[in-house]
Amino acid sequence: MDASYEFVATALFTSAVWFALPRPLRQPLLCDQSLPPASPPHVRLRPRRLNADATRWLVALASGLSAALVIGAGLHVTLPGTQIMVDPRETLVTLGAALSGPWPALLIGVLAGSLEPMSGLTATSMAMHCAGALAVALAYRRLAARCATDLRLLPFLARWCGLVLLYYLAILLPISLAYLWAHPAVVQRVLGAPRLTGTSAALVAAAMLPECAVTCLLTVVAWWAMPRRARRPIGAA
Repeated sequence: MDASYEFVATALFTSAVWFALPRPLRQPLLCDQSLPPASPPHVRLRPRRLNADATRWLVALASGLSAALVIGAGLHVTLPGTQIMVDPRETLVTLGAALSGPWPALLIGVLAGSLEPMSGLTATSMAMHCAGALAVALAYRRLAARCATDLRLLPFLARWCGLVLLYYLAILLPISLAYLWAHPAVVQRVLGAPRLTGTSAALVAAAMLPECAVTCLLTVVAWWAMPRRARRPIGAA
């Protein structure tokens, strides 16, 4: 069952990425340019493509469903001595939100929190991921516009890592701590403490650091592999 979830999640997200890329960008990076064209030079193929709005929503749907299926498959790590779970869905949430834009990002957030494994946290997880995905989508528009004139890859990746760090520290962490502060029973179940204290809050923050590092690593690899044109938000001029 877990393998089925993982297969569907991978198929959905990769299909959306391939669909969003223009046909010339789907070629291997080191393909032999000396090969003859597959069709006569006078024949111009014009494949039918959805418009930018439909593509944005399709990428958002695939990203959100993939994130949900990752959680549904149980692909997470539980920190020893607690019930805090670290999972890779934020990679799909941040990439999907950056490419699809603000309104589709809300769909990603709803889907990403829909299969929250901890009972009672579904609505909070949806709200948290909606806020985070929307913030990433809006911030990435400014980042992409700034990097349109600065073609260097390393500054772009460094700014992206800063955006991911803010995603965790300014969105996910405060919402998580606010929820735990308002629900001492959850603190008892997850952290084994009667209420949220400075020590338990520090433990929650520390638990996000390795997940943030993994998200940065996976998304940096994805951006590095993409051609510069494909890094722009879908439909951006």
